[in-house]
Amino acid sequence: MIVGDDVGSRYYWALVDKAIAETASMQFGAMDGTGVFYTYVQSNPAHAAQVRLIIKALFADLERQGITAEELTKAKNKTLSALVIKNELPMGRLVDLGFNWTYLGQYRSVAEDVDAIKAVTVEGINDLIRQLSPGVFTEFAMGPGLPT
Repeated sequence: MIVGDDVGSRYYWALVDKAIAETASMQFGAMDGTGVFYTYVQSNPAHAAQVRLIIKALFADLERQGITAEELTKAKNKTLSALVIKNELPMGRLVDLGFNWTYLGQYRSVAEDVDAIKAVTVEGINDLIRQLSPGVFTEFAMGPGLPT
């Protein structure tokens, strides 16, 4: 949410807002316990080298400075709002129930999910950033005229 949400994230402000990329986002895929973070950026091939430099600089700053309390507060509010809206529909709630039961073998109430989100700390995320070293990544690019 803080680094790669498609609106309001560090990617958004550094790449999309400045018209260097049309789209820039980062997602997490659990992949049944393996896990991966992946970035998707759509830009003009002429901007490819600039996009790479900006992403590397964002990751270097993230590893050096971490996230701020303000960024975490905004991310929590956005996540909590989405959680509440999703759970207003039966299918939205059933999907979470199914995943929690399948992968965790437990029932988690909406209140427990809210409490878990509220319990996230700046220190916890910054510790995770240090453990994961997001600046070390594999890159795959496709499109016409990309530099090698």
